[in-house]
Amino acid sequence: MFNKWLGKQLSNPRGILAKWIGSYMEKGNKKANGWTVELINPSPGDCILEIGMGTGATLNSLLNEYEDIEKICGIDISLSMVNKAKQVNRGFIASHKAEITEGNVEHIPFAAEYFTKVYTIHTVYFWSDLVKGLQEIQRVLKPEGEVFITFTLSEELDRMRHTKEFLHYSPKYIQSLLEKGGFRQVKISVQKPFCCISAIKE
Repeated sequence: MFNKWLGKQLSNPRGILAKWIGSYMEKGNKKANGWTVELINPSPGDCILEIGMGTGATLNSLLNEYEDIEKICGIDISLSMVNKAKQVNRGFIASHKAEITEGNVEHIPFAAEYFTKVYTIHTVYFWSDLVKGLQEIQRVLKPEGEVFITFTLSEELDRMRHTKEFLHYSPKYIQSLLEKGGFRQVKISVQKPFCCISAIKE
């Protein structure tokens, strides 16, 4: 019962324990977040989107480490996480270096060709429409923009009790969708138990 509840909360933290779930995710995702940031390797002038930013810790870390980033935006379906991320990043929001809002990957609330890079960590299991989500990412990326999708490998998810209802995808399947959806140079990077698929918009 607890594992099922935890799995649902990880997809959309809400209620009186939302802050605890946010802290749990922040601590548990630290390794995957750090690795993904290394792969992103932000450049001066980058305008970046994080899909599912949770508490906003990774977004905050990027802005602190890479001062030449133009801006980072974050969206999350959980209003509790949006409020927490706004609190964590209030200084960057005030200086217009960060923008945080409620939203989901199937309907990204930003204009076309707005971002140079888009990344998401541990969210793909919860997307209601994988193809639509990838189409939206392609829409908001500038030409030659890059996407980074980090998730736990399926065989590793199978070992976890709270991930029974998570959607499982093979790296090759997501690669095929990206290649069909207007991306090139799709690369699969693995650092077990995680995988990051990166690609460049055509």
